[in-house]
Formats: sequence, structure tokens, C-alpha cells
Amino acid sequence: VVTFILAGVIVQTIAGAVAKLEERGALGLFGSASERSLFWAELDHSVTRSQMSPVAQQLLTQGEQVAILSRDPEKSRAWKQAGAEIRIGDLGDAASLREAMTGVDKVALHIPFFGDPSQSFTYFRQAIDAARKANVSMLVWNTSGTIPQQPSGNPAIDYRIEALAYLRASGPPFVALAPTGYAENLLSPWTTRHLQTRAQISYPAPADYAIGWLPTADLASMIVYALAHPELNGLVADVSGLEAYTGPELALVFSEA
Repeated sequence: VVTFILAGVIVQTIAGAVAKLEERGALGLFGSASERSLFWAELDHSVTRSQMSPVAQQLLTQGEQVAILSRDPEKSRAWKQAGAEIRIGDLGDAASLREAMTGVDKVALHIPFFGDPSQSFTYFRQAIDAARKANVSMLVWNTSGTIPQQPSGNPAIDYRIEALAYLRASGPPFVALAPTGYAENLLSPWTTRHLQTRAQISYPAPADYAIGWLPTADLASMIVYALAHPELNGLVADVSGLEAYTGPELALVFSEA
């Protein structure tokens, strides 16, 4: 039994899109991983990353065994102190991934959006190959964004099309969860700087585009649940916050806070 991961900031209701999970029998979001293993891989491997940290936190709280992939054990010291096992490896090193996944039952995978987009699929493929060789019983992929139906011209997003096809053809049992947008992004420098200096909400998205902001803690609950429910195998679901806001609507929410 082994598990990996890292922390939510904003707390809100579980995403409305989780109904897609409920339709497949996922009626409770806080189920245990049932003494199975979780392996978390992230390109940066930094303990300061928020996207996957709540997964590790929830699993450790449930008493699960957690293994964390890290290129630098010093940066993962806090997780070791919290009870996680640290395994040295890198998504860019296929051999290290295969060794790190030895004995792992389940995998929670995330390829950071701000990595090298020309290498994203290579990292993904090597992680999937290692998981298949380890004969994992379930892999949950946090896509870090929607999977486009057609290429968008942005390689950081478009690699997900090829990745999903590869996962379906060559991977272990899986669930892919595609969040529309992290609520924690609203605390990022490109938002908070203008909020503090101009009283404006700035975000790299069209003003009329409604985004359902999803806290990472809520996404983590979905990931933990999916890891423990093999009947969800093959599910690809967009997951969103309960309420979606356009730019002006979001500004109004901040003004009234």
C-alpha cells in the first residue's frame, strides 16, 4: 500500500459536474482507497504545488499508504514527516519511473500545465507505460484542463487528445477528470496584483466566458473516490465548480465579498 501527493486554499461545494460520476455509481465522494496503493507523479515534484497535494492529504488522513515521486528528497521532507514514502524518479526518465512504481496498485497522475509542452506527451506516455508494467488496478489522470475535440493550436492543451487515445489503447484501467479551472488560480499573481493595485480582476480568459471554478480539495475528493471504484473504468468527465461566472460576474462576486 503506497500513496503520493500535495493543498487547497478555497473551500466550496463539490462540483456540479460530479453528477457524471454519480450516474456511474459514485454516490459518495469521500470513500477510502480500501487499502490499495496510490502513486502520484508530477513533473515539478514540488511540495508547493497545489493541484495534487489535497489527494495525498486526504489519503494520509484515511490511513492509506502513500508514495510520492520526487526528484529532490529534500523538497519532499515534509511529506516524509507526514507519513508518506518518498520515491526518487522523474517523468523524463522512463527507467526511474518503472522502478518507482514497483509494487504500486493505484496511480494518480498529473502533468503540470506549465511544463515543456513539447515533452508533455512523452512524460505522459512514459508514466502510462510504467503503470501498465506495474499492473496497477486503477489510474486517475488529472488532465489539468478540458480535452479538446479538435486541435486548438496550443500544444500544452492539444497533447491531451493524443494522451487520451494512448491511455485508451495502451493503458491500465483509468478515469480521466478534466477540471474547467482551479479556484486557487484566483489567488495567482496575475489576478491578485491587479486586484490590489487597480481593483480589477484579471485572468487570461475572454470576459464573456463562464468558468466553473473548482477548488483543488474538491477535485482531490473525486480522484480519491475514483481510485477506489474500478466500475468507473473508462470514464472521461469534465468537472466544474457548482457555479460558473463570466468576468463581470466574477468581479461582482469579489466586490460583494
